[in-house]
Amino acid sequence: MDEFYELGNMAKFLVFDLGETLLDFNLEGRWHDHLQWEVIPEMIMLVKSDTSSKHLKNISEEELRLLFYQKIAQPPNKLLSMVTRIEDILTYLSIKPISSLINRIISVFERSLQPYVKIYPDVVDSLKFLRKNSNILGLWSNTPWQSPGFVSRSLMEKFQIAKYFDYMYFSGDFEVRKPNPKTMEIVLEQSGQKKEEMAYIGNSELDIITGVNFNIPTVWINRNSEQLSPSCPTPTIEINSLTELPKVISLLH
Repeated sequence: MDEFYELGNMAKFLVFDLGETLLDFNLEGRWHDHLQWEVIPEMIMLVKSDTSSKHLKNISEEELRLLFYQKIAQPPNKLLSMVTRIEDILTYLSIKPISSLINRIISVFERSLQPYVKIYPDVVDSLKFLRKNSNILGLWSNTPWQSPGFVSRSLMEKFQIAKYFDYMYFSGDFEVRKPNPKTMEIVLEQSGQKKEEMAYIGNSELDIITGVNFNIPTVWINRNSEQLSPSCPTPTIEINSLTELPKVISLLH
């Protein structure tokens, strides 16, 4: 209980991870297959129907698929935004990389996630409670393939949880990823909140390491009773359900 008191006493600005913390993407171990066989073929169809590049006629479907896959999933710099990765593809194909076309291509990826993603049952009531009790809610998410924030935001809006957040930031918009502490620095600077009132809440060792790297308290949501690896720092608090967080805070504030 002393640990809970310490966190509750100092953390009014609660920053959450998204994937597998609030939303279950249901693609663990299948992200690459999903991209190659479900997303990229639709992206190629869109580009072909939208452009008249002569260069496209000289490239086979398989070559196009490999080009898209390598540029999106295996760029030389993993921090490059998906926008930049798509720009590189279009430039290679001698297609003008205009933003409207890029956004339409990325929207193919956004739509492809919709059937898979579910919300954890403990999320909505917990967020409602936290907001009611004057907590300030923020979010930092490492986005898949450094996709822009609108992809993740649309999923949050689908499940009607975006409205609970005062601040939302996504790695694809900043070209930096957890566990780099700069992620939390961006959240702090952009939100104007106080570091001494900040805590990071997530489901993975990466989330714990990120908070520790930035020297803020961490809450590990361990829904499946997993064991941390020996090299992982100890989180400030471990909980098995998000419902435990507002219950604890409600007792302390």
